[in-house]
Amino acid sequence: MHPIVWKEIVGAPLDPDTDLETSDKFMHQMFEQMREQARSTETEQDFQLMIGEQCFTIDFGLGETELVPGGSNIAVTKANLEQYIKMASLAILRKSSVQMKHFLSGVYFVAQKDALKLLSWQNAEVRAMGEATIDIGVLRAFTRDETVSNSH
Repeated sequence: MHPIVWKEIVGAPLDPDTDLETSDKFMHQMFEQMREQARSTETEQDFQLMIGEQCFTIDFGLGETELVPGGSNIAVTKANLEQYIKMASLAILRKSSVQMKHFLSGVYFVAQKDALKLLSWQNAEVRAMGEATIDIGVLRAFTRDETVSNSH
């Protein structure tokens, strides 16, 4: 499972930059391009020409959603770009919050929520899924080759 899921299970905060980079590469690259445009343009007017009429909204395919009340009236500027990227990234990461709420109710039915909150997201993943790497020496020690040869 993606680290976002483990973070939700243990109640760890999401990292808008790192978690978006690993879950939605397209949007992460778009935000990186906006950062580059902010650095490479000398004036606010040039920046506005580069990004168009971007406001504090995001579109998940069902129409514009305001990131803050009145967000459709707040233009993204060089000065507030990082705030916009953080808010938009968190909105993207939480767009399936209704489904996550139902998923977590099932997880917490099986495992106590308070106990899970004591774990880091990495530790919860290892406890549930096992180590991500396999020690070949250990695997060989507990594996037998019972293949049948062609001479039979």
